[in-house]
Amino acid sequence: MPPESPPQGLGLPSLSPTPTSLCAHFARATEAPAANRMAPPVAPHHRRLDSAVLVPIVQRPEELRILLTWRAQHLRSHAGQMCFPGGRADPEDTSLEHTALRETQEEVGIAAQDVQILGRLGHYDTQSGYRINPVVGLIEGSVSPIPNPGEVAAVVEAPLNYFLDSTVYEVHHWERDGQRGQYYGVHFDGYFIWGATAAILVDLYHQLAAQAGP
Repeated sequence: MPPESPPQGLGLPSLSPTPTSLCAHFARATEAPAANRMAPPVAPHHRRLDSAVLVPIVQRPEELRILLTWRAQHLRSHAGQMCFPGGRADPEDTSLEHTALRETQEEVGIAAQDVQILGRLGHYDTQSGYRINPVVGLIEGSVSPIPNPGEVAAVVEAPLNYFLDSTVYEVHHWERDGQRGQYYGVHFDGYFIWGATAAILVDLYHQLAAQAGP
């Protein structure tokens, strides 16, 4: 592995969206979002398995906060990582939004009726053949998440504005099987957020900044 690069910002302005501006942003979106720019190179698959995550933005009285889960250490995949609630689409799911809401209720006890779906971000293809479809949702501030101990070690809430500050992001390099690439990482309150979760946060930041204007 080559040495990691020093912290590097994204070159984007700091943002402080409101619930109204978030709703307006996604209401203006008329096209499907482009694929996430930081997804790793992946081998071709005849069919990618759809999955969905909810990007939950909670309207706390003092500020908008984003909800993340710290995955339990005993899980077979992504143990101990910071993630958004979500998982693989089931045949019974009527949409990817349904998948994201179902998984969110299973993992952190937030019911579908407490989530206002705003829209989607760009999909993120994984090397294991999954396509992660991020769904952004706005949640009433009185909701209290209850982590499912079988899947979630802790629920972490962070100020949304923290992730809309270019200076908190780092760019790291990886090399494997002759391929090279980069991934974003960001530290918050003793946790390290990286990989698909960080890439989704960066994609949200890029989308909001693009419409914020100069």
